[in-house]
Amino acid sequence: MRLSGVTQWRRGARGVSAGALLVLGSLVAVTATAQPLPPIPPDLAKQLPPGVNIPGLGGTGVAVPTGTAVPGIPASIGALPAPVMSPQPGIAEWTVLVYAVADNDLEGPILDDLDEMERVGSVKGVNVVMEIDRWRPPPGSPMASRDDKTNGDWDTARRYFVTRDDGSIVINSKLLSDMGEIDMSHPKELKDFIAWGVKNFPAKRYALVMEDHGNAWLGGFVDDKAPPETHPMMMTLPELQSGLAAGLKEAGLAKFDLLATDACLMGTLEVADAIAPYVKYWAASEELQPGAGYEYTQALAPLVQKPALMDGAALGKSFVNAMRVSYGPGAKGGPDPTVTSALFDMSKIPALRAAVDTMATQIAGNMDASKLGMGTAAESADTFGPRTDPINGPRDGFADLVQVAAVIREMTTASNVKASAQSVITALDAARVDKFNGDDRVHARGLSIWLPPPDSVKKLLPAYQKTPFGKTSPWSTALQTYSNAFSVGAAPKITNIQIGKNAANPFGGERPVTATVDGDISNVIMIVSQDFLGNKVPVEVVGITDPALFKKLAEGPGVTTWKKTGNMVSTKWTPMYATLSGKGGLEFPLSVHKWRFDATSFDTDVGLRILGGPEETVMLRFSFAKGVTGYAGSKLLTGYFIDQVKDQTFYTPFTPAKLPAAKVAFEPRYQIVDPSGKSSTLKLPLQVKWDKVEDLKVNVRPMLPGTYQITIMAEDFSGHVGVAKATTTLP
Repeated sequence: MRLSGVTQWRRGARGVSAGALLVLGSLVAVTATAQPLPPIPPDLAKQLPPGVNIPGLGGTGVAVPTGTAVPGIPASIGALPAPVMSPQPGIAEWTVLVYAVADNDLEGPILDDLDEMERVGSVKGVNVVMEIDRWRPPPGSPMASRDDKTNGDWDTARRYFVTRDDGSIVINSKLLSDMGEIDMSHPKELKDFIAWGVKNFPAKRYALVMEDHGNAWLGGFVDDKAPPETHPMMMTLPELQSGLAAGLKEAGLAKFDLLATDACLMGTLEVADAIAPYVKYWAASEELQPGAGYEYTQALAPLVQKPALMDGAALGKSFVNAMRVSYGPGAKGGPDPTVTSALFDMSKIPALRAAVDTMATQIAGNMDASKLGMGTAAESADTFGPRTDPINGPRDGFADLVQVAAVIREMTTASNVKASAQSVITALDAARVDKFNGDDRVHARGLSIWLPPPDSVKKLLPAYQKTPFGKTSPWSTALQTYSNAFSVGAAPKITNIQIGKNAANPFGGERPVTATVDGDISNVIMIVSQDFLGNKVPVEVVGITDPALFKKLAEGPGVTTWKKTGNMVSTKWTPMYATLSGKGGLEFPLSVHKWRFDATSFDTDVGLRILGGPEETVMLRFSFAKGVTGYAGSKLLTGYFIDQVKDQTFYTPFTPAKLPAAKVAFEPRYQIVDPSGKSSTLKLPLQVKWDKVEDLKVNVRPMLPGTYQITIMAEDFSGHVGVAKATTTLP
């Protein structure tokens, strides 16, 4: 389910001095990214109160009659068989073991998951068993408002036999044991749960569901109160592997028929390689999971209806279909275009691993032939995780493996690498059994691989090499060689910036912008900024390219084969921006991060204040209205709390509609750059309030008259940045 731990290194400087005007850190992908930011209108200060200083910035079960409709179960699911209200003797067809690490701020959503499971419950032939460790944040902490105090507000670990209830939000499952405070991020606890579950609930087939935070090859399943440690702990990928191996061995079981990871970003080759020996089928997501994660009523209902007829593949397809029903076309709350979900036949992962190893060996042995392909793939392939850093973009390198292979195939000059890259695509497609993607992730193929920008490799490569895949695959060698290949370089040069006019609409019409760029080029961006209280405020950030050199690949990414000299980049600037309004009509401009030029969703950072409590910075994700140009009519999909824990930034999803009605306000957040080039965040005491989420509206407003600065910035693969500026005036 649902967390992205984004390491802080991605926000570090990337070869840009303080005098480089607007940006610290590396630049966004050019051919695949467009990132408009709104302005802060010069007269916004007039809205501030006088004197405001702007800083520099357990139950026994509730029986339900057989064959009757159960509240919360769609009619399309149909009648369910009779429930069982206590553990049943003998060997069942299936046992579903749910390992729910809720000792963190996902406590509420995971309790919702238990409620969804209780709408189906256990039936003859199917046992559903959960181990759940709940949370209690420190009193008075910013997280205190997220504490779920329902169902007795206990904060220990418990094991439940999941029984069907009448749709109540009260836990009515049968409590089997209270284990006290334990560390569910420790592989020993995973091992013990697996061994206990198999011994006490014998079955012909077993599924394991693991739900909580996830962070790709870095691990997941965070326990905030993890004795004997005094700080939060996360299960690393080697620990996940050892917990699975030891649990299965102690249980005398060869493999799980299905593993479903209800966690963000876990659909990676590195995770697949680690768990493949222990799992027949695996369901996971490349992208951030929505706050609600899997809809377990949808996922488990087909199993309890026909348990003897379902194998791991069929149950895995039911999990993918639950994502399709819950977040796809016709979904009750509307579609979420950012969702990804895929199911894999794990017996075919070794063949995929071998294909990647072959490609990696060939690349490392002849890096000169493939380094541009590697660098371009890091910039142009779909990458997964939060997208609110308006200039750096996502730098974590969780890149779609098929798209990475396709870009390398397109750009390498080595015939053997072209063939091996195509073999990677073929092997991944052969391993994938099912998938569902929202409209904004339509080209995702189910698994990512770690491919960050070259200068970011060195920072995390030692940790990567401790994972099972990173330790043994030549991909680590290819990454290191790729990073070294771009260790030197010179900043590209930008000349001849031309800003056109729009005679038909001089106030808000499209304005062409062109420039000449020479040198070794990774990407080019245009930044439009205006003055606000003596600071430069980015109005819009957009990736630009030379249209004559741009090519869209069948697998989705767009690539530009840059020349050494004479690249003629171009774009069009429309002086409009987005605002957020709520009840009462007050609105403020949004700092919008649009993932790419054809994106159907966008992210923005704002302040969230539950009235009477502390302010927290959150990320909001919106979908564009279909058939509408610009931001008007966009719909709020979900939100993510942004938390710092040790050396990582966690993005924890929440459902805005579940926040306390009439007690919530959003407040503006803007990135600014002072005259010395120092970047900071501007917070203003403005609030957009609402009684219900439907009160929130995204509007489009024209930019105010004044002088705007156009900055063209070009970066090479070594992180050297060239900068040129021009100005234009809106009447």
